[in-house]
Amino acid sequence: MTETADATNDATNASTENGPAPEGENAANGGGGGAAADDDANKKLYETEESKSIESPPSSAECNSELTMSQKWSNLVLHVHRPILQVIQMVTQLAARNPRWTIASVSLLSFTLIILGFATNFNVDVDENKLWTPFGSLPIQHMDYINDDTSFSAIDPHATFFFHEDGKNVLGHAQVARIFEILQGVQSLPSYDKICSQDSYVDPYENENKNACEIGCVTRFWNNSAALFDETPATDEAVIEILSQNEFPEGTPVKDDMLYGKPVRDSSGDLLTEAQLYYCLFALPDLEDDSQRELEKEIIDYALEKRDEWANDENGFVFRPEIATMRSFSDEFERAILKDLPLVPIVFIVMSVFTSLFFARGHPIYSRSLLGFSAVVSVLLSIMSGFGLMFCCGVPFTSMSQLLPFVMFGIGLDDAFIIMYVCRRKKVSSFWCLNESDPLTFSVIVMQGVLFTD
Repeated sequence: MTETADATNDATNASTENGPAPEGENAANGGGGGAAADDDANKKLYETEESKSIESPPSSAECNSELTMSQKWSNLVLHVHRPILQVIQMVTQLAARNPRWTIASVSLLSFTLIILGFATNFNVDVDENKLWTPFGSLPIQHMDYINDDTSFSAIDPHATFFFHEDGKNVLGHAQVARIFEILQGVQSLPSYDKICSQDSYVDPYENENKNACEIGCVTRFWNNSAALFDETPATDEAVIEILSQNEFPEGTPVKDDMLYGKPVRDSSGDLLTEAQLYYCLFALPDLEDDSQRELEKEIIDYALEKRDEWANDENGFVFRPEIATMRSFSDEFERAILKDLPLVPIVFIVMSVFTSLFFARGHPIYSRSLLGFSAVVSVLLSIMSGFGLMFCCGVPFTSMSQLLPFVMFGIGLDDAFIIMYVCRRKKVSSFWCLNESDPLTFSVIVMQGVLFTD
């Protein structure tokens, strides 16, 4: 009896804490459904509190005000990308449905652009002043004004020779004799008299006072005449005594630093004791048709020929010339460009073989060597289209432009591998991956993807 009374008291206290139960519910439960009634009351109370806590969704203006700058920028980028991606997907689907038409049209467009580019505004720019200076540089504008808009040139064309023995003392008869050998060889070049006769300089050593190219060299001590040099005693002492004079025969003062490299005189300052280099400069006229550039090339070829000849001297005499002209830098650029151009087809062949073998499988359906080859072809077509459009717009071909094919082969083929493995992960669940079973169609899809990304 005591236990029954305690249970009755607990039930009464619980019902009192939860509030009185509705009469209808008590009647339905027959006076014994107090627990169920309490559950329903708690449920209604919870729903009432939850409905109060739920507010209406914020407006787009409120959302934007709460976003960070990074989130706003990301949303803007996605908004801009969306129409671009839609166009790419539309073109890709069109290419997948018409593979043969796509291959023919893309190939025709690429060949047409590259042919038009070469036929219209193609030019190779190897001017170091324009290649290595910022666009719109004031020094370049000033130089263009001096060279193009005025009747005089800032720097006259010239050919500079450096004669040395790898840091040894070059003062002596044998060394000066070889300088006269170079002098006579340059003056006997086919275009030397034709070009130099148009110079405004008058040779003071000629009785006829005819125009000639000015020569700044130690040969002026002998009036640039090999015959006068031959009359000098063939000894180092006699030659050094003449080289140590303070004036040339016509009375022009001698500046040692303009003729010698690291000259040293004795304590009295009258006699040269050492020099590690001879400077010789041939000043050329700046002609309107740039015909002096041909003479520069002849001088370069002759000097290099003599250098190779002297390098094989039987007596071990290492005295040799180094040559630099106004066109030397541009010639090296052209040489580098022509030397690297054959590497482009070599890279094409190597990458074609590599991708074909990589996508090859021992299965007639899952082997996709055509896919790998098509990816490489698509990169080649994109290179042709890009360069063709660039040439048509007048953009010059430079030493930096020749790097683009190699970069594009790497980036374009990377996209081909990515597209391939995306399809494998999707397990042919999307529209364009459904065409994976058709090598030609799938190759066109990859080609479109690579062309757009490049």
